[in-house]
Amino acid sequence: ADRQLSRVMGAYDDEDLEGFDRKLDLSMDNVIVVDNLPVVPPAKVDKLISVLHRLYSKIGDIVDDGSSGSGIYMPMDEGKGESKGFAFVEFAHKKDADHAVEQTDGHQLDKAHVFSVCKFTELSRIISAPDEYVAPPPPPAVPAKAPCD
Repeated sequence: ADRQLSRVMGAYDDEDLEGFDRKLDLSMDNVIVVDNLPVVPPAKVDKLISVLHRLYSKIGDIVDDGSSGSGIYMPMDEGKGESKGFAFVEFAHKKDADHAVEQTDGHQLDKAHVFSVCKFTELSRIISAPDEYVAPPPPPAVPAKAPCD
């Protein structure tokens, strides 16, 4: 099998791979989370994804994963048979995701739905934030200076 592959591919060595040293980026800096979407049944998911695609493709290149969502994933609540009210949008570049957050956080889809948009990398920080506000400790007291005579 290796001989057949060599005949088809020809001889090659590591020098043939120069310029292909790009590493896989797992940072998820190019993914945004769009929250406060309408909760819709499966029959309306494609239409909502289409609306999101139309909006976000004007801002940057959305990854084409070969499916109908083309880089947009909308989780479903299987128990209720409807979407969960949020979606992930994967852009080809980090800068496009940054622009999407800047331009669409607070975007009003309709009277009842105003987008809350953040980077995927910020999601864990937001989720782990305490539900109750805890005031920071007061700064240490600084002794007052005596008035000058």
